[in-house]
This record gives sequence, C-alpha cells and structure tokens, in this order.
Amino acid sequence: MTDALFKTFCKGCGTELPSGPYAEVRQWCSQKCYMRAYHDLDKQARLDAKRARPPCKQCGGPVAIHKDRRAVYCSVQCQRKGGRAEWRLRLARICEHCRKPYVPNTKDQRFCGQWCRAQATIRKHHPRPCEWCDTMIENPRRAAAKYCCSTCAARARVAAKRAKNEI
Repeated sequence: MTDALFKTFCKGCGTELPSGPYAEVRQWCSQKCYMRAYHDLDKQARLDAKRARPPCKQCGGPVAIHKDRRAVYCSVQCQRKGGRAEWRLRLARICEHCRKPYVPNTKDQRFCGQWCRAQATIRKHHPRPCEWCDTMIENPRRAAAKYCCSTCAARARVAAKRAKNEI
C-alpha cells in the first residue's frame, strides 16, 4: 500500500504526479525534474571519481573534490608557488663564468649577475704584449686587441702588405 502511495509522487520534487495513461510507470512530474535528478546523479558520480585524486603537488594536502578534475594544487597560493617553481626550472640556465644555475631576466642574459659578468670581461681583457713592438698592453679595450696603438697597427698592416706583394 505504501508502494502505491509512493508512486503517486515525483521522485525529484515530491509533488503529486499527474494522472494519465502512463501514471503508474511515471516517476517524475516533468522533464525538468527528471533532468535535475539525472544531473545530480551525474555530479555525484564525478565527485566520487575525484575522491581518489593524488595530493597537492606543492604542499601535499588534499585537493578539494569540487575543483576541476585536472586540478593538481589545493589552493591558489600553492598553484602560484608551484607554477613559479616549475617556470624557474624550465627557464634555468648555467652561468658562463661560475657554472651555477640561475633564472635569466632577459632572453639573452649570459651571466647570473653583475659580478660574474665583470669577472668574465676582465678575464677576456687581460694584459698582453703588442704583436709589433712587444710593449705590454696593460688595459686592452677589446678582447681581440693585438697592438698597443694605432701606429703599431698601421705598421703591421704595411708590413703584411709588403710580405704579400713579395710572394
């Protein structure tokens, strides 16, 4: 008797079902009520599937089940920290002077800082003898400097031209 009474009410909203030719097999009062129940069932299935998701990548805490199925962080703060760490690892380079990893500020940065850049520049511009007169070039302006002055460079060019013409 209670079963017959239960069938006269909607499963979704509890209102009395309308009478008609299919009243005894009808379970919902309308299509809207049926879809609401279907979506609730579907939502519950998705939430159940999310319960077994792995912990937060940053802090190890549980990831809320109401978040997207692809979520790997428990909060916005963890996402920012984790995303920043991943970004830094992807962009990390090795300093050309000290060989330590660093994150560049620009795409063409070669050194981790000013000190390493200065040390590399000083190392390139070390004192060397002039190729023409053998005097020491104490502070060469360029790494490829071969002569101490423009006079020595001109004399070397003239000598090279003469040697080329003699051959």
